[in-house]
Amino acid sequence: MIDFYNRLVRGCKTHNQLNKLHIDLENRMTPLELDALRSELSPARHTWETLFRAPQRTDPSPAQQLWIQNLHHLAAKSGKSCPEPFVRHRLRRRVTLFSAGGSRSGKTLAICFSGRAQRMMLPLPVFLQNIDSTQVDVAFMRDPTRNSYRLGIGGVADSLEVSIDKLGDILGIGGYRSAVSIGTSGGGVPAVMSALRLNLNAALSVGGNHPDDPRWNTHEGTGLREIFRRYVDASTGAPRVYLVYGTDCVKDKEAAEAFAKVVPAQLVTISVPNGSVEHNALYPVARSGGLAGLLESTVFKQSQSPAESV
Repeated sequence: MIDFYNRLVRGCKTHNQLNKLHIDLENRMTPLELDALRSELSPARHTWETLFRAPQRTDPSPAQQLWIQNLHHLAAKSGKSCPEPFVRHRLRRRVTLFSAGGSRSGKTLAICFSGRAQRMMLPLPVFLQNIDSTQVDVAFMRDPTRNSYRLGIGGVADSLEVSIDKLGDILGIGGYRSAVSIGTSGGGVPAVMSALRLNLNAALSVGGNHPDDPRWNTHEGTGLREIFRRYVDASTGAPRVYLVYGTDCVKDKEAAEAFAKVVPAQLVTISVPNGSVEHNALYPVARSGGLAGLLESTVFKQSQSPAESV
């Protein structure tokens, strides 16, 4: 990991380029890779290594050390003593599976739709560190076009509905004990749509779009309200749907309340002690050490099958 990182750093000529590199790494690293990189970039280097360092190797700058330490401290808020051993598997151009191995039949699959920043409102290794890898595999979607997947999932299909339908086979959903979806910001609507179309156990949307958002209107002028009413009527199950918003984000609160009138859902307000929670709601929750608890009490909550849920 450190050799790969150093090669990338050598290509950075400005501080802005280094920042972009770090953001790109935050959007792809696993907890294990974060831990390995931290051990290499730590200011407390091994004396033997310092004395006999390879000539081409350079000490990390203060900016590099600060970045990796801040990222590590945020991941450590999970309260776990070891990094979750997720391994990255590229399934399609914009579909990546993170799994620690083992039988799928005893696990939950979490289908995650990232927002415009290509993350779940916080760095990927932090998000993964707050998930139990022995119990959950994570399928991670990205949409670099920033169209909230309205043009489909890259490498899967050119429409969102067809992409969701194909995910069932691509991800092998039927082999899992249960399956849920999680979406942040522009990924919220696809997450709820996936739960209804694929008959998942639950869906969690954080800061999702308003059902009257005109960007979601079809060429025929059909809006999200009508589209989701059809999904709800056609759904053979009743997935638990959680619509989450930050306590200080009025826009997201209004969107969640409006969506709950279309899709049966539970509203969840996020707040943290002595701090504000705006649109980027999962970040302050992770910083306060509450992200794993939020996920376990909502979308990962063990309950009946979708058809029996209330």
